[in-house]
Amino acid sequence: MSEVASSILPWTVVVVFTAPVWLGLGWEIFEGWIRPQIISSKAIEQLAREMMQRYPDDPLGAAGREEHAAWYRSESYEQGKWRRVRKVLERQARLTDSSC
Repeated sequence: MSEVASSILPWTVVVVFTAPVWLGLGWEIFEGWIRPQIISSKAIEQLAREMMQRYPDDPLGAAGREEHAAWYRSESYEQGKWRRVRKVLERQARLTDSSC
């Protein structure tokens, strides 16, 4: 076996056997972080308003439950979406607390 082939073979094996891990990690990053960021701010704010109307006593808790339920079902996109909704609700809660 030539010297070049013996130096390339181990790296080829490493790439082939770790490719599923890297593909899975990349997919999770796309589904959980990138794809939820593509949702328009208008749509997120609309969901936040719906949560405030549907759960006037605790919209933040309801959004947290939705986020947790998505985590439990392993739905990364939904979890990211509800994380953004929860952050909007937290921001609005801070603004109303500081204005009082």
